[in-house]
Amino acid sequence: MRLFFRISLTASIFIALSFSPTALIARGGIEREVFLGGYLCTPRNLETRGGTAAYRIWLIPDEDRGFSIFYPQPLTLGFEIRGGYLREPEDDWEASILIDLKYEFNLNDNIALYLLGSTGGNYSGIDYEEVATHYNFTSRGSLGVCIYQLIVQSSYEHRSNAGLRQPNRGVDLVTLSFGYRF
Repeated sequence: MRLFFRISLTASIFIALSFSPTALIARGGIEREVFLGGYLCTPRNLETRGGTAAYRIWLIPDEDRGFSIFYPQPLTLGFEIRGGYLREPEDDWEASILIDLKYEFNLNDNIALYLLGSTGGNYSGIDYEEVATHYNFTSRGSLGVCIYQLIVQSSYEHRSNAGLRQPNRGVDLVTLSFGYRF
């Protein structure tokens, strides 16, 4: 119950920030995305089946302040809250809070490809034999395409407790998500 309260509070803060024009738009702007997705496969582990829902906020830098590795597009910093319901290997729920870093390459005004790297924390109610804890660290790499405002994203995610307790083989997940950018 305490975790649910913390996630709800964090979600409320992110939503409040997303509507605060003075805090974020003054720095360049914001974009928001919502996603629905599911697990395609679970390499090396018990099969995991279920669905997820996510909300992201991107802090869009103006052209003069962006941290750019590849000219002309800057890297974009974002924050994500994700929740899910698992039906295999058992019925339970999960939640994640992630920090995202995205490089987006615009093919034209309506189509963009992006690479995304994410890290953060995860809670899963599933008792995986490969991981000794319910609270874990998450690392994720994603490839996505945005056509107009519709998004298709495929991700590879690794969760483990960073060796804090044994066993710590980790859980690897491949996901497919569909989203909308506004």
